Amino acid sequence: MLEHSPPRFQRSSDCQEHFEDTLRYIRLMHPYPTAFSRVLVAIAACILFVPAHARQELHVDLRSTVPPGSEEGPALLITPRKDVSWMKLTLTRTGADGETKKVTLNPGLTTNRQNEVPLPHPKGSFSWEGTLSVGFSDGTEGAMPLSFQTSRLAEMRIESDATRDDIMARRVVIRADRDIDRAVVRVTGEGGRDLGRTNLNLDGAKAGSELVVEWDQDVDGDPLIVEVTLHDVHGSNAGIQWMPWEVRIDHETVEFDTGESRVREDQTHKLEAVLGKLNDALQRYGAVVDVSLWIAGHTDTVGSREMNRRLSEARARAIATWFRRSGVTVPIHYRGFGQDSLLIDTPDNVDEPRNRRADYVVAAEDPYADRDLPGRWQRLP
Repeated sequence: MLEHSPPRFQRSSDCQEHFEDTLRYIRLMHPYPTAFSRVLVAIAACILFVPAHARQELHVDLRSTVPPGSEEGPALLITPRKDVSWMKLTLTRTGADGETKKVTLNPGLTTNRQNEVPLPHPKGSFSWEGTLSVGFSDGTEGAMPLSFQTSRLAEMRIESDATRDDIMARRVVIRADRDIDRAVVRVTGEGGRDLGRTNLNLDGAKAGSELVVEWDQDVDGDPLIVEVTLHDVHGSNAGIQWMPWEVRIDHETVEFDTGESRVREDQTHKLEAVLGKLNDALQRYGAVVDVSLWIAGHTDTVGSREMNRRLSEARARAIATWFRRSGVTVPIHYRGFGQDSLLIDTPDNVDEPRNRRADYVVAAEDPYADRDLPGRWQRLP
């Protein structure tokens, strides 16, 4: 008859015919229907004798892949059709780096009910080999070999070097750390209006490869948000978005005393004149995205480069402070570019009034991110 140590089937003459009728039932259960044909899982199960007219005595399912943040993990799902006295799972888990770990489980099972047997599983993908041994209350025993793969997915990592010009040209290159099945692009305009959606089949593009994503825009209008969602071959997804728009507020240049950064009283009317236009832009676009006010200070080429950078930053901060005290509540960022972003190209030590200026920009993202300029943005309290 069947012996338990070591776990295996042994045939005797009186049960030879029974073993010729051994049934094998394998079903793969995925959390994502779209991943069904993507995940290789095989459970080769040699199951105890059951007559052809009887139901199977042991039914083994597998939860093979779980998405990021899931409270569940990979697990064997075992349904016994008659009372089980004991069960032992002896497994070897092998990671992508070849490291192995021995795992032994002795689950208690309830008859005619799917019993979840969690597998000890850190993030990543693993191969499993081993044996399931079982003893039933009627005295019969048996074993089945197991071979399967599981994955606990980490958050998908996405990166792109796309610039504002790339976004406006409706073409970006993206890299992800997963094999990617498809991409979905959504473009949102002013007032939250849907400007277009594009679905791209990427045919399981390999992790780390450059994914060229291009899209159409069905409705005219400036894009406020462009979001690309990548769907991997396991059925999970992650997105990356850009907010390529900006509004530059026209204004009269505030004049400062030489070497000073204090806003003079005779210059405040210039800031008051622009405050209405600034608030209109903040309200108009702030209904769709989280906007900020970006103030960049510039100088001419008179004096040293570092002195001009510090002076332009101090003047940008002074203007930012005036707007804050005048009721602007959105985040305000200021930065000094000194003489590194001239409006009018001049040699060194040229007094050019048009280069002594400040930019007021309403945007959701750094409007100068595409340019290699000195300093860094400071956020006004």
